Amino acid sequence: MARRQRGHSRAHTSKDIVEPLASAGIFAFSISLLGSIWALGPSVSAVTAGLKVGMVEFADKYLYQWNPNESGIDHSAFAVVKLLIGSDHAKLFPVALNVYLLVVAGLFFFAFFWRVRYFSELSQSLLISVASVWLFPLSHDYTLVHLFAPLAALTLYAIQAKDRRGLTAMFACFGVIFATLTFVQFDSVRYGGQVRCAALAILFILALRYNLPEQTHQT
Repeated sequence: MARRQRGHSRAHTSKDIVEPLASAGIFAFSISLLGSIWALGPSVSAVTAGLKVGMVEFADKYLYQWNPNESGIDHSAFAVVKLLIGSDHAKLFPVALNVYLLVVAGLFFFAFFWRVRYFSELSQSLLISVASVWLFPLSHDYTLVHLFAPLAALTLYAIQAKDRRGLTAMFACFGVIFATLTFVQFDSVRYGGQVRCAALAILFILALRYNLPEQTHQT
């Protein structure tokens, strides 16, 4: 009994590591944000006004426009919405974006408190990482770097996992996501972004369907 209690006291999970790292990440983000504002200067109000102008220009050039070439590298769900609306009705993009953001925020809020918050840290990090890449209104190839960490964690989990349900399909989705899809095109329009968007959607559904049980390690 005493040996079992000592073993149980030495047992630890990824939560013991994740929480300090999360706190350190929040602290580093706060310091970096304040340092960046200070470096830009000359005041917080001036920096805020400049950022606002930049966001308006960003929306006008990218979010409210549809470019056939950039469509092939935009794997966001909103890119599919713009494709369905069509460039001939680009004036509807601002309204569509507002509706999209409300719907996505509402659905993710519901999914998080209905199911995701009860998941293991691995499943939560996978879901949130995929959502940040897939659901943001504009998501080009460089955003895929945010999936490196969850892919590495999923790989380490799969090595020792006893319950392997959903893992094969998840890795298949990652294979499509990281594949070179530049040349997927039809009638001079690239659709590689939409193929990657479909893989991200399937991966998100799989991660929402299968809660990867947390591995407990003994030291």
